[in-house]
Amino acid sequence: MNRDRILTLAIVGAIAVVGILGWIVGVSPILSQVSAAEEQRSSVASVNDLNAIKLVALKKQFENIGETQAKLDTLRGSIPTDADMPTFLRTIKEYGDAQGITLKSVEVSGVSAYVAPVAATPPATPGATATTPTPTPSPSAPAAGTTAPAVTPASPTSGLYVVPIKVSVSGTYEQVMAFAGAIQAGPRLFLVNTLALSSVSGVFTGDLGGNVYALPTPAAAVAPAK
Repeated sequence: MNRDRILTLAIVGAIAVVGILGWIVGVSPILSQVSAAEEQRSSVASVNDLNAIKLVALKKQFENIGETQAKLDTLRGSIPTDADMPTFLRTIKEYGDAQGITLKSVEVSGVSAYVAPVAATPPATPGATATTPTPTPSPSAPAAGTTAPAVTPASPTSGLYVVPIKVSVSGTYEQVMAFAGAIQAGPRLFLVNTLALSSVSGVFTGDLGGNVYALPTPAAAVAPAK
C-alpha cells in the first residue's frame, strides 16, 4: 500500500513538473510573443491614425494652394529680386500724373544691405531698486604704436537689400496726401519714414523719404541703383 501511494505521488509530481516545464518552455513564450505583437499592432494603429490626420490637413491645404501661390506672387512683386529702379520711377510718375501733382525731384541712394534696428533698452522704472552691477576691470589703453581693436558692426539681415529714396512733389494738400497714400499702397513695397509739408500761397510741397527693398536669389546680385 505504501509502495503504491509513493508511486502515485511520484507520478503526480512528475505530471506537475512536466506541466510546469511545458508552461515555461512552450506556453509562456507564446503568450509573451502575443502580448508583444498586440503592443506593436496598437503602436502601428496609433501611427496610422496620426498619419491619417496629417493627410487630411495636407489635402485641405492643397485645396487652397492656388490662393497661397497668388499671395506668394504678390509678395514677390512687392520685394523683387533686384532694385529695378526704372520701373519704380515710372510708377512714381504715374501716381503723380493720376493725382495731378508736379513731380519736382526724385533722389535715389545706393543699394545697401539691410540691417535690422536694435531695440532700445527700456528706461528704469521710477522707484525701482537699482541693482549694483558687478564691477569689471576697465580696458587698458593701447600701447604706443598699436591700434585699438575695431568694433564689429551689426550683421545685416541675410539677403535683404534696401534702397533709400526721396521724392519731392507739389500741389494741393489733398493731392500731396493722396500721392503719399497711393505710393505706399502700390504693388512695390515702399515704406515712408519721413514726410515734410510746406506751403507757399496755397501750394503745398511734400518731401517724402522712404525705402524700397530687394531680395535677390542666392545666385543673383542686386544691381546698383541708377
